[in-house]
Order: sequence, then C-alpha cells, then structure tokens
Amino acid sequence: MSLSGSAILFIDNLDFFGPDVQKTVIDFVRTAASVPGRTVIATARSDFALTEPNGLPKEELAILGKAAPVFIPDLDDSEVAELREGATRLSQLLSDSHPAKPIVRNLFRLSRLCKPRRGPAMACN
Repeated sequence: MSLSGSAILFIDNLDFFGPDVQKTVIDFVRTAASVPGRTVIATARSDFALTEPNGLPKEELAILGKAAPVFIPDLDDSEVAELREGATRLSQLLSDSHPAKPIVRNLFRLSRLCKPRRGPAMACN
C-alpha cells in the first residue's frame, strides 16, 4: 500500500486456480471494486480469456475499468546470451540447437522448469 491510501491487488497465474481458489479471487475482486482507488492487476496466459471463461464478475470488472493488456514476449537473443553467462547451468538448455528452444525462450515456461520440486530440481543459477 502506498502513502496515498491507494492499493493494488495482484493476482498471479489467474489461469491456474482451481474452483475453490477462484471463488476467493472473485471475492477479492468484488471487494476491490467496492473500495474507491483500488487497482487489480492479474497475470494469465495470453489466450486464457479466449479459450475458457475467466470467471471474474463482469459488473465489478466494469467498475474497476479495463487497461490494455501487457504481453511479455519470448526472450530475445541478447537476453538468452545474458542468461547463458549468468546462469551457466542453463547454457546447454538455452543453446540455439536445443530441441526445447521454443519452450525455454518463454520466460514463464523457463521459470517453471527452474522451480524447485520434490526431489532433485534444476538449479538455475
């Protein structure tokens, strides 16, 4: 929250929530819309609202207003080169000849590959 009294509700991975969590998110959005000066920022796949309903309440979204979406493009060659240098364990995965090239150039997918899981995880540094 800022000193101005405004606040931002961040909802990350809107497209990954199951039905129970979606109900909570809807409650958060309704509450945010009922308080002046509140902003909601959500992340999701670019085709999320096109391929499936987002489930968010239309009336509250209209109150909050709609901004133009921000799309995060795939990593460009200079960003990949920087990652290869800074995260040497990823060098082979990020090579131009690797079969996973189209997948790992997407920053979200690359982050999911690097996310620790049960058992051995890929170290990304």
